[in-house]
Amino acid sequence: MSIDVTSAPAIDEATRARALRRVLVITLVLNVVVALAKIVVGTLAGSISIRADGFHSSTDGLNNVILLLATSFAAAPPDREHPYGHRKIELFAAVAIGVSLLGIAYNVGHDVVLRLRDGGRAPDIDTLTLAVLVGTLAVNVFVAIYERREARRLQSPALLSDAAHTASDIAVTIGVFISALFVRGGYAIVDAFAGVLVAAFIAWTGAGILRENLRFLVDTALVDVDAVTDAARSVDGVVVADGVRSRGAPGAAFVDLNIRVDGSLTVRAAHDLAHAVEARVRERVAGVVDVHVHVEPAEGPESTTSPSS
Repeated sequence: MSIDVTSAPAIDEATRARALRRVLVITLVLNVVVALAKIVVGTLAGSISIRADGFHSSTDGLNNVILLLATSFAAAPPDREHPYGHRKIELFAAVAIGVSLLGIAYNVGHDVVLRLRDGGRAPDIDTLTLAVLVGTLAVNVFVAIYERREARRLQSPALLSDAAHTASDIAVTIGVFISALFVRGGYAIVDAFAGVLVAAFIAWTGAGILRENLRFLVDTALVDVDAVTDAARSVDGVVVADGVRSRGAPGAAFVDLNIRVDGSLTVRAAHDLAHAVEARVRERVAGVVDVHVHVEPAEGPESTTSPSS
């Protein structure tokens, strides 16, 4: 479910924000329709699993609203208080999605316990109920594919998390549909067991989203160290390149590195060399928006050699 942070170039923030808003508005409308259909049909049929699937889907719409707000703030340019920009706001939105899924899993599990303990009327599964499940399944497949494609193109962890959430809807709805067929055949208890599986799958998806996005919040490396050092060493005059560090968010990586150069260079020449390294790293390493180069004098015999570009 992760984004390959080395495969796509950085995207202009304003353009990216407009594209994200378009995706989120389209999926918001579709998610609301799907959630309402499942909740209404599940309530009328008295099915825990279908109604739970509806509440699961309803969080997709809520997530779209959260992401619309988050991407608006995330698109703001760097300022004095946020010199690295605001892109990480999207990561917090993605974490909120993961937490919301864990809450939904708990709610579904609670309903299952009540059904098994207190009993209640058996679900009434008719042809309309099955048709609604098939129709909403088709919509979810479209939304998941669309969101995943756009998330990778726009380098958005939050949108990719929402796509994973929607993908979980697909698996859940398939399971609920199968359980509905059993219930219609007279096996009402299957509805409660399907609810257990729904809750477990929702919790698993939520945990995965949290695991994926929390790693960026704790500044897990975003770029390939070897790719950065190779790019830096390809510049004439660089003897050694090391000390590579990176932080930020997918598609908006900030890179620091050290280079060692001939100690006899003038300050101006060393300064120009550092700028050449910065440009080369941004050119060759995808997703890098800023590079800071620390220049040090090389020592020993190696200081008289330099790799060719």
